[in-house]
Amino acid sequence: RKYAQEARNAFNTILLRPDSLYNDGIGADHASLHGNMLTLAMGITADTCRNAALNFIKKQGMACSPYGAQFLLDAVFEVNDPDYALKLMTDTTLRSWYEMMRDGSTITTESWSHKIKKNQDLFILCPIHFLNQIILSQKKK
Repeated sequence: RKYAQEARNAFNTILLRPDSLYNDGIGADHASLHGNMLTLAMGITADTCRNAALNFIKKQGMACSPYGAQFLLDAVFEVNDPDYALKLMTDTTLRSWYEMMRDGSTITTESWSHKIKKNQDLFILCPIHFLNQIILSQKKK
């Protein structure tokens, strides 16, 4: 626990910006979906910055891969916004699980669509993770 707190303190000292968002890395001057969803999902985001992070995340939409989506959903559930999480999971745009089905896939693929990435591999069952751990309340808090 000591090391986890030291890591949180380092993130908040080095990467946290005055606008309550996290830079992508040391020396970076921009915030990204990844930098903010991961810190929020992993419990690094300072309590006073959670709303700013959520608002930023909502503006980005599903601008991550299917693998990253599990962390995006974790972040959204972390700030107790299940309505937005459901919106992401049931979206029908290009970057959605619906698009994978529209593409003819019967499994979760590496990218949202062949329009984004031509070669597709088996990848991750992200929605299953959330059905089990969060929606069905199997996750221990």
